[in-house]
Amino acid sequence: FKYPNKFNQNERSVFMEGEAYFKVAPNKHLPFIVNTGKLEVEVLGTSFNLSAYPKESNQSVFLDEGKVQINDMTGKKIGELSPGQMAVKTDGKPSIQVKNADSYFYTSWKEGKITFSSEKLSEIAKKMERWYNVEIRFNQELLKDLSFSGTILRNKPIDQTIMAMEL
Repeated sequence: FKYPNKFNQNERSVFMEGEAYFKVAPNKHLPFIVNTGKLEVEVLGTSFNLSAYPKESNQSVFLDEGKVQINDMTGKKIGELSPGQMAVKTDGKPSIQVKNADSYFYTSWKEGKITFSSEKLSEIAKKMERWYNVEIRFNQELLKDLSFSGTILRNKPIDQTIMAMEL
């Protein structure tokens, strides 16, 4: 997360990689802009979750409250979100995909939980790698495509979590 020592007079602009939940104070005259290197999220006052890992081809924004505008890297508007909507930007595609989503799946990490529904084990493994600072390898490639639903508690040891998933 990078931000200037002092914001300029026209906007509050920051840069981030990874995942963060923002709760932005409203200011109609001074928009808040989050730059990920692949897209911009422009807000006036709202709460949203932004997932922007540099090595992944998708970046996503989930809007919890308020309203956000999604811009490309030239500042051109490519979409808007209302509460309960999620936008996904895929590398190489000029537009975003917007869909309705359940906030719990995109904000539960703030409470120490990884929540997933019919998600591939390969995607769950990526989240666990980040949380536990480990590398997960699959002995059989076909295991990556298995789908799981559930909740993982971060305060539990990783070996306990893996044993529960084995069951």
